[in-house]
Amino acid sequence: MLKFATVDVKDIKSEQPRTNFSEEDIEKLADLILANDGLLRPLVLKEIGIENCLVLDGHLEYYASVRAKEKDPRKAEMVNAFVIKPKDEKAILRQIEILRGKTIPSSSPQLQTDSNSNWISSFETRLQQNVQEQSQKNRDFESRLALLEQQTNKGKKDLLSFINSANKQELIDKLSIHQIPTAKSEALFQTRNQKESKKFTSFQEIVNLKIGLADKTILKLLDSWSRIYGKLD
Repeated sequence: MLKFATVDVKDIKSEQPRTNFSEEDIEKLADLILANDGLLRPLVLKEIGIENCLVLDGHLEYYASVRAKEKDPRKAEMVNAFVIKPKDEKAILRQIEILRGKTIPSSSPQLQTDSNSNWISSFETRLQQNVQEQSQKNRDFESRLALLEQQTNKGKKDLLSFINSANKQELIDKLSIHQIPTAKSEALFQTRNQKESKKFTSFQEIVNLKIGLADKTILKLLDSWSRIYGKLD
């Protein structure tokens, strides 16, 4: 099953060498990625471990994304991608083959051509719809997140500041009140301490960690936190 997501460039690798592609093309595409705030066509990735992915399709785009991050680490840290489970690899590779123009054995060449054309058109339509729907969800989440952040920042305690300053036990105890499991609090604490700055800059960064604190969970946490601590002095 395809899952649209934003993935950290450092967590991706390609089995095709960079030398297979023109450095000029990589450079031009990297500039376009920065100018357009992301890739026009998401990468197709396969999960190969916790927060590790392998490129199935979009090797040039991957190397251009790497170059874009070298130019502007903050702006190009994340890349749009469709992430699949290993069990779905065969079916996805078959789709990629068709989209790349490879033929499928058929008793009727004309029927094959028409069928492929219709299938590709349908796939591209569904792909575009998927991207648009996910983009709208991201915008809705960001709007809701911004509103709740404003509410908590006006209150007695800022949730993000607490997450960035609490020790391990404080984080576990406080977040457990808001229905956050201990394992997720521990993962949050460990990831925070592994960062050079020892702090998160936004809740979106926490969502992108893939430690089980997805957008809906963060929104519920912010809402709950705001109700308890959001009253003005």
